[in-house]
Amino acid sequence: MIKPIEWADIWPMFATNRARGPNYSFDDVEIFESAALEKPDEKILRDCMNWLRAQNSAALKQKKAMLFHQAKLEFGEKLTLSNFEAAYKAILGRSRGRPKK
Repeated sequence: MIKPIEWADIWPMFATNRARGPNYSFDDVEIFESAALEKPDEKILRDCMNWLRAQNSAALKQKKAMLFHQAKLEFGEKLTLSNFEAAYKAILGRSRGRPKK
C-alpha cells in the first residue's frame, strides 16, 4: 500500500497500472475509493439489507420479530433494532407486519 504522504512525489500512470517517483517505483497499482470512511452503522445497514435480499420468500413471510431474531443471530449485538427496521422497510417496502395475502 502506498502511503498518502508518498503520493506527493509519485506520478500515477493509469494506462500501465504503475506509479513512479524519484525514489520509488510501484507495479500493479490499483486505485479505489476507501471503504474506511464508511460509518459502522452504514456498513451494518448495508449488510442487513443484503442479508434480507438473500432470504427466500418463505422466510420473508415470517413475523418481523422472528426475522429480527434471525438477523441478530447472523450479525450479533452490532445490529440494532433501528438499523434492522430501516433495512426491512427499504427491502420489503413496509415498516410493519407480515406481507398481505
